[in-house]
Amino acid sequence: MASPARKLPRPSESARISPAACPFCKGAGEVHYRERDPDTGRVAYEGVEPCEACDGIGWPGLVYGGPLPGGSVREHARVYRLHPPRFALGLIVATPGALALAHEHGVDVRALLRRHRAGDWGDLCRDDALANDLALDPACPARLLSAYDTPGGRLWIITEANRSTTTVLRPEEY
Repeated sequence: MASPARKLPRPSESARISPAACPFCKGAGEVHYRERDPDTGRVAYEGVEPCEACDGIGWPGLVYGGPLPGGSVREHARVYRLHPPRFALGLIVATPGALALAHEHGVDVRALLRRHRAGDWGDLCRDDALANDLALDPACPARLLSAYDTPGGRLWIITEANRSTTTVLRPEEY
C-alpha cells in the first residue's frame, strides 16, 4: 500500500448522545450490565459486551440512511436491511486518502463496514463476489474484498485472510 494506515475514529461524545445514536447503548457501542442473585439481591455478575442492537458500531443496525451528527451524510439513496455479521473485521484501519474522501463527501464509512461484514460486497463482478463467498469457509479462508462506488469515488474494503485486520482504502492506494 502506498500510504500508512491509521485507526478510524470513534464517534464523538456529541454523536454518542445524539437522537440518531443507538437507543440501547446511546452510541457507545457497548452495554454495561449487572445480574443480581435472586436470593440475596447482591450483584452476582457484571460485565460489558458489544451492543447487539447496533453490532457494536453505535448506530442502529437494522435500517439506516439519512443525516448523521456532525454534518456527515449516510448513503441516502438506498436503505439496507442487514443480515447478521458473517465474519470478524479485526482491527479496522483506513488510509489517509480514504479518510479524506469520506470527510469531503460525507461518506459513512461505518455503514460500508457493516455492509462488508454482512456479506454485501458492493459493486463487484459476479466472479469476485463468488470468490468472497467461498473465502468465508473456515476450511480455506482468503482475503475478502468489497468495492463501493461513493459520491467521491470508489472505496475498497479488504479484510485479511486471518481476519486480523480490515483496511478501508482507495483503489489507487493499493
